[in-house]
Amino acid sequence: MAMKFVFGIVALGLIAYLVGFFLPQSYEITREVVIDAPRAEIHAQLQDVTTWRKWSAFVPGGEAADSVESRYEGPDAGAGAIWYWGKDLESKPARLEVLTSDPNWGISYLLQLDGGRVESGGDSLFQDHEAGPKVIFVHGGEMASPWRRYFSLIADKAVGPALQQSLDGLKVRVEGGVPAEPAPEGQGETDGDEAGTLPAEPVGAGQ
Repeated sequence: MAMKFVFGIVALGLIAYLVGFFLPQSYEITREVVIDAPRAEIHAQLQDVTTWRKWSAFVPGGEAADSVESRYEGPDAGAGAIWYWGKDLESKPARLEVLTSDPNWGISYLLQLDGGRVESGGDSLFQDHEAGPKVIFVHGGEMASPWRRYFSLIADKAVGPALQQSLDGLKVRVEGGVPAEPAPEGQGETDGDEAGTLPAEPVGAGQ
């Protein structure tokens, strides 16, 4: 009886693995918001990674925010600007890098979690709208492993709320007239300032 149970579990695992090969190898989530402010002001926030913890949902909020440290590398803003964050920056911190930046269309970024084992990325794009620029977050990733491809089934529910919360935070910050902040002196030091909120699931899925 016990052997039949074991063989049954193994068979189910094998079937699930094989099914994974037929699931989508990539995923993409889109969220948007209209912001009543000039593109230049919105772009200033997006390309300056030192502002992201003030409005994005990439870090926890409330009391948990006090335990999150940040480190910045590269230029203050624009392509090459890098933000590391986590409870322990010496052990697999999250990493966000701005890849491209243009005030006319937005930015593209690379997000790495778990020390780079989980990787995703996307674009923050501008689109004309009668009430102000529409900011569109397009976030996605590739999943080579059949097991990881199951993430495509829940990606929108897992990541979408975090993207929308980030956009809503950006809207409040920009429309409230909060200027982009320069990177703190001595880049590479930890920063324990206030943070945004974190989605229940990680933002992204890895290779």
